[in-house]
Amino acid sequence: MTQIRSRGPARRAPLAACLAALAPAAWAAVPEGPEVVVTATRTARTADQSLAAVQIIDRAAIEASGALTLPELLEGLGGSDLVTLGGPFGKQSSLLLDGMESDHVLVLVDGVRAGSVSAGGFAWELLSLDQVERIEIVRGPRSALYGSEAVAGVIQIFTRRGGPARRGVAVAAGSYGTYRLQAAAQGGGERPWAVGLAQLGTRGLNATTPDNAFAFEPDRDPYRNLSLGGSMALTLGPARLALRGLGASGRTRYDGYRDRDDYLQGAWSARLELPGTEAWQPTLLAGASRDRRLSLKEAGGIPSAVFDSRRWTFSWQNDLAVGEDGLLTAGLDHYVDRLDTDQGFPRDGRHTTGAFAQYQARWGGQRLLVGARRSRDQQFGWHSTGNVAWGTALPIGLDLLIAWGNAFKAPTFNDLYYPGSSNPDLLPERARTWEASLRGPDPWEVGRWELRLHHTRADQLIVFDLSTFTPQNVDRARVRGAQFRWSGRGGPWRASLDLAWLEPRNLTRDRWLPRRARRSARLAVDRQLGPLTLGLAWRGRSGRYDDAANSIRTGGYGLLALRARYRLAPRWTAALRWSNLLDRQYQEVRGYAQPGSHVLLELRYREG
Repeated sequence: MTQIRSRGPARRAPLAACLAALAPAAWAAVPEGPEVVVTATRTARTADQSLAAVQIIDRAAIEASGALTLPELLEGLGGSDLVTLGGPFGKQSSLLLDGMESDHVLVLVDGVRAGSVSAGGFAWELLSLDQVERIEIVRGPRSALYGSEAVAGVIQIFTRRGGPARRGVAVAAGSYGTYRLQAAAQGGGERPWAVGLAQLGTRGLNATTPDNAFAFEPDRDPYRNLSLGGSMALTLGPARLALRGLGASGRTRYDGYRDRDDYLQGAWSARLELPGTEAWQPTLLAGASRDRRLSLKEAGGIPSAVFDSRRWTFSWQNDLAVGEDGLLTAGLDHYVDRLDTDQGFPRDGRHTTGAFAQYQARWGGQRLLVGARRSRDQQFGWHSTGNVAWGTALPIGLDLLIAWGNAFKAPTFNDLYYPGSSNPDLLPERARTWEASLRGPDPWEVGRWELRLHHTRADQLIVFDLSTFTPQNVDRARVRGAQFRWSGRGGPWRASLDLAWLEPRNLTRDRWLPRRARRSARLAVDRQLGPLTLGLAWRGRSGRYDDAANSIRTGGYGLLALRARYRLAPRWTAALRWSNLLDRQYQEVRGYAQPGSHVLLELRYREG
């Protein structure tokens, strides 16, 4: 994820010229230009010129959405299912991207791998949005760049960055006893820095419904989250060092065998851009992430359980100009996973080392990307992955993209070692994906659209065998889909539309993959009226099956939300978010509740 810095206007180095040809906005800092993407290729590119399907959510969009949590922000994105067990406030959430499993999505925080070593996947519900500057969502396999887990795509979360002097506070309160207190400040100059502190809490709703025969408890399930984040960039002679970090701790309650989690979540990184040459830019990255859970039952004498995941990331990346319009990116990654638990796992960690190379080129209206990786997993041996993408500008003003890639996913520690329900002989899951995209300006010249088709075949999928009560590599799956996205702006109006069709099939069982909606849509419209901004957002999903046998079905639904923002004074803003406006009763998972109509009011003060 290196971003190349200009070495001055007096001369145009070959590497600078190469990057300028590949990405005209490569000199802008990531948070300053929403068009710049670094996750898709580990180099700075514009979203329009990236040979990947990319969605970007910047800080302005986060604040305009009024969302309190990451699940609230991500719900309704085209081609994905955000599934929560008991609402968005601190309850287990899974993101199924392009019809694949939640642990088939690699999550990075400032370039550092994040998530649970034991269960796999990322705790979307616990990350504080107040510490997030920007989110990049890249669809399609990226194992050639990142190794295991990047099967369906990569989502990278960037923490708050320094910039022009600014400070502010915000308070919010709403339904279900929900509140938020937030304060943030930043500064610029030669040592840009940022710091933020936030507290989020809610009395919550009852996470389960009476039709949940295993976990129903008629009580509220509250949640609280205290978060801190910060960053600083330093110039060390000809080198540049960026230090970033965030952390959150708190408690969430739910219903079940154990009904309380005390958690700690965090990620820290140090990125050093070393002095190179006119054609070579080396970068070092070192960082760590942590996901600690103490799960217990508050009554009944059930013993507690501790799962403490630590993940370390070490990377050495080199960007080399090749001719006038080529860029070669090559390097080494070393990943270390460790798990401390009281559940008697026979193994407490593993490490992986990988070498990668990627070539990007542009000539005329043609663009090409070729990448490959060779990884050695301490447990599962050698793996080779690759990807290739080609794009061309068509005479009618459209861009055509065709891409292929393969990926793998190593089994989780729970799959391998959980007492009584594990299988130490599991093999990694494998997948390969074809995709094609067509994109360009709309006929009204107020926005842009993109149509994407994708086809994935997966083998050796890990499923739980009820006859042996162990996971097995037995299933094959095929996921085909189409997504249409449009966004535009005209005068005081802004609008966006996401449509998705999905065919997620388990080929071994001849069934639909569970919890995937085959049709989904999202429409958002905003109108500026002087100091007032009004917006409506609607999202809908078709019904889906809740189990692998396709015997339990949950119905489809459509939800309407209203948002409003009013500038009271130059430094004061009031905002309203009214979710589930029509008070629809619905379920994403059978037996787990979702909030009804609920309102949040916010007052924000900002200087600078």
